[in-house]
Amino acid sequence: MKRLRRTDILVIGGGIAGISAAIAAKTTDPKKEVTLVGEEPFPYRRPSIFSLIEGESLEDLAIFGPNCLAEYGIKSLFGAKIKALDLEDRLARFEDGKKISFEKAVIATGGEPFVPPVEGSSMNGVFSLRSYSDALRIREMAHAGARCFIVGAGLIGVKLASILHKREVKVTLVELKKVLWTLLEEPLSEFVRDLLISNGISVVEGQGIESIMGQEHVSSVKLSGKRYNADFVVFVTGVRPRVEVIADQLKFGVRGAIETDQMMRTSVEGVYACGDCSETIDLISGMKTYRPIGSIAYRAGIIAGGNLGGEERSYGGFLRLQGDEFLGTSVTSVGLTGAEARALGISFKALILKQAQSLKIGICSGLFEPDAKFLGILDGKERLIGFQAVGHKLSRKAIHSISSLISSKSKLEELRSIGLEPT
Repeated sequence: MKRLRRTDILVIGGGIAGISAAIAAKTTDPKKEVTLVGEEPFPYRRPSIFSLIEGESLEDLAIFGPNCLAEYGIKSLFGAKIKALDLEDRLARFEDGKKISFEKAVIATGGEPFVPPVEGSSMNGVFSLRSYSDALRIREMAHAGARCFIVGAGLIGVKLASILHKREVKVTLVELKKVLWTLLEEPLSEFVRDLLISNGISVVEGQGIESIMGQEHVSSVKLSGKRYNADFVVFVTGVRPRVEVIADQLKFGVRGAIETDQMMRTSVEGVYACGDCSETIDLISGMKTYRPIGSIAYRAGIIAGGNLGGEERSYGGFLRLQGDEFLGTSVTSVGLTGAEARALGISFKALILKQAQSLKIGICSGLFEPDAKFLGILDGKERLIGFQAVGHKLSRKAIHSISSLISSKSKLEELRSIGLEPT
């Protein structure tokens, strides 16, 4: 690359949001030159980093083949870090001194791990889990008999605990609140907690690690005033927007994320944002939220890229859909949870659901497995605004049916159309 070059559209971020934005921009207006800059050496799916801990290779992580972006006509610069971004002069400066000017841009810089201020958290043997390099370092420590404390029992923490347990690591999962409290209401959360414990994983709820001790490397942690031996500690306590490259040039919204509208436009004309660095709109409430979720990042990137390419794409809000599998059990959470509804000021109630006994045959008879556990979140008007399931993995058909009911704010009785009813 020359010392100074120019591009029509600059996409900053090589994750799923940036890639989907770049492809959407280029396919919408093939005449535009689109350049994507990513700090890491290659693009990959972040959820797949668990496979590295399980022993898979780096090649298994790739989102696309090495020439896929080039086949779209997109110029990519991976392994390149932008040091400063001037949105007024439309100029990006790289760490190696090179520069690139641009007409329009999309900020897709993602998120960074949030680690609470715990004494000793900067010590060797203390990790976060966000990148493939994090996963490789954890894999090096994950030998049989090693003692690991995982701080944070969200989906990532629970999944990591189950994987390390399979590698015969002695795992203790520590959570200030409840296991999966951001995804599941208490009855289902308790089921998952008991599942972890029955499989030999220690679970500590309602407490946090007070300090981490050791010389050059972790040797122990303090929990409830007691000291426990530890070989390594992993913090999976959430992410926060990574926005340092734009400093104070844009307006910020929910939880310090970049403020965006229904077209993913920022406060600066010609500059869009998507992915874990930006806020989005919740479909059910219509309110701004911060949801660092891959499926939302992907869809937001398509909207941002289409608008960069000259279309007028907008959205009325994204429906949250999260799920994963561990220890032979699947967890699915759609729409608002009780925690989210409470934070948004929405009155709600949680209701345990069961399969409707009258539906023995027909299109809905096999939609849900009989031994799964279901729960619905209802607003003050008895409308379905959230759904949770623990047990067998839900089919795409079942998830689509549930999502449709939530998106249309269906009444409780309409659940019977897909074979569910209150207990």
